[in-house]
Amino acid sequence: MYKIKERSFWDVPLRGNVMWGCRKVLQLRRVIRDFIWFRIRDGMTVSAWFNQWCHVGPLSRIVTTRDIFRAGFNLGTKLKELISNGIWTWPNEWNAKYHFLEALNTPVLLGTPNSLEWRDVLGVVKPFIVTTIWESIRHNMMLFLGIMLFGSPIVSLDLAMSCPLCESQPDSHEHVLFECLFSTQVWDIMKGLAGLSNVAGRYMDIVDFLIPSAHKRSCKSVIAKLVLSTSAYYLWQERNARLFAMQKRTVVQVVDVIKSYVRLKLLSCSFKKSNDSMELMHLWKLPDIV
Repeated sequence: MYKIKERSFWDVPLRGNVMWGCRKVLQLRRVIRDFIWFRIRDGMTVSAWFNQWCHVGPLSRIVTTRDIFRAGFNLGTKLKELISNGIWTWPNEWNAKYHFLEALNTPVLLGTPNSLEWRDVLGVVKPFIVTTIWESIRHNMMLFLGIMLFGSPIVSLDLAMSCPLCESQPDSHEHVLFECLFSTQVWDIMKGLAGLSNVAGRYMDIVDFLIPSAHKRSCKSVIAKLVLSTSAYYLWQERNARLFAMQKRTVVQVVDVIKSYVRLKLLSCSFKKSNDSMELMHLWKLPDIV
């Protein structure tokens, strides 16, 4: 008879959370949706209710589903179907019930396809590049991080509960990952191994440093991003283990598990030979690049 080995909290591999991670990444849509607009041309592919094509945002946030169906429309209605001879076709009573509609100009429909564009918080069209996107959403990213890690848009837990890691400050996702004394000690060690020794320990400083090279596949860029994501994951895992499983590890033990995972991932990578790559390969005790 085979005995099934009981798995501890620490035995669950990071890979087992891939689907969970994918679902959480999809929630990033909540952050970026308001910045993606449709430039109206023919209106044939633009959702009348769910796409951003006017300054008030998607109409579904204001116009009720009941009113949509009562007016003879449906949830699949396209913007073109709301316009006839340059005039809105929705019921006149909507103008009284939804006052913003009276000031909503009717788009001039053309024969060319619609297109997407990125607009900042002021509605100004910006080029769709990494730096522009980051500047637009950076103030919302901590909110998203709360959604990703806590499962809800929490900026601060605001509970009469101390941080499970340092047991001295209030528990919140920003504190646990980036400000806690325990987390800071982990970051200080891992930053050096990621070639980020001269970057401040705050999460936003690290992200600001990485954004310009986000698209690069250099050894330094890959390791830095991998260390950042892996460290955040295992710090959060440590927090949950202490809170829910009454299991505790030291800073050294957490650093060791982060280093082990990152090194395992790096063994499957292939980098071009350079001074930076050789130095980082040495730090991570990886085989020399041929």
